[in-house]
Amino acid sequence: MTRSNHPTESRPNAKFRLGWGMLALVVLLAGTGCDQSGKVEVLPETEEKAFHDAQQLMKEDRPKDALASYLRVIKKRPDDAPESHLEAGQLYLKVEQNPVAAIYHFQEYLAVKPNSEQAPMVNQLIDTAKKEFARTLPGQPMRSDYERLDLLDKIKSLNAENEQLRRQLAGHPSVVAVDNAPPVPTPAPTRGATLVPTLPPPPARGAPTPATTPGRGTPTPGTPSSASTRGAPPPVAASAGPRTYPVVKGDTLSNISNKMYGTPNRWQEIFNANRDQLSTPNAMKPGQVLKIP
Repeated sequence: MTRSNHPTESRPNAKFRLGWGMLALVVLLAGTGCDQSGKVEVLPETEEKAFHDAQQLMKEDRPKDALASYLRVIKKRPDDAPESHLEAGQLYLKVEQNPVAAIYHFQEYLAVKPNSEQAPMVNQLIDTAKKEFARTLPGQPMRSDYERLDLLDKIKSLNAENEQLRRQLAGHPSVVAVDNAPPVPTPAPTRGATLVPTLPPPPARGAPTPATTPGRGTPTPGTPSSASTRGAPPPVAASAGPRTYPVVKGDTLSNISNKMYGTPNRWQEIFNANRDQLSTPNAMKPGQVLKIP
């Protein structure tokens, strides 16, 4: 057998190359951000270059470009970019006028930081964005709902007051019962209202007509006795023409109905008669003159 003529490396040269290889591996691991435990270190969100760029763009009054930089941070860190979500949400709400996108980014912030010091403020921003979105819908339903709730509260309050008055006036001489119906208190005259005289009910068909001979102690129907009218002013006849009512501060259709008709339940009639100048039941202004049907 013959020996190979290939030259062989000396052992010192092999150790030298192995040492350089280990050193290169250590440098490579350090460059990738690995710590001694083998875990990869994650750069904080606020240290991202795109985040710094966005802040600088905001200082330069370039909000649209800043929004694009914040979105780049979110794209790079989809599960860990709460501060970028918060900044993007505010830019969508205030600059882009896009409340739906703003709500999404605010909710993403809360998903990562639900108990942060800024969480209550973010919840308020979500409510603001929802209201802004509602205002963009046709017919402004949010405003109509608020007015409807306010009107329902007023009607409920008036009904409670009427029930309390009905209980207080039960058995009072001014309460008149008609045809076994529950007693209804006679409404007191209010300032500015037209008084309508109360007429006696017509006699039933076939019933004898009461004697109306003057001077026999029986008053003629429709003519008050001297004893009942002594010291009392004569009733004001109803106006033949259409009635009007000048609105004063604090008026509602319900209390105007109570003033003009003696009941708050006829407010809808007044509203229907004045739709040419009232867009909603609460659109009255002091000094406005309403038609009373």
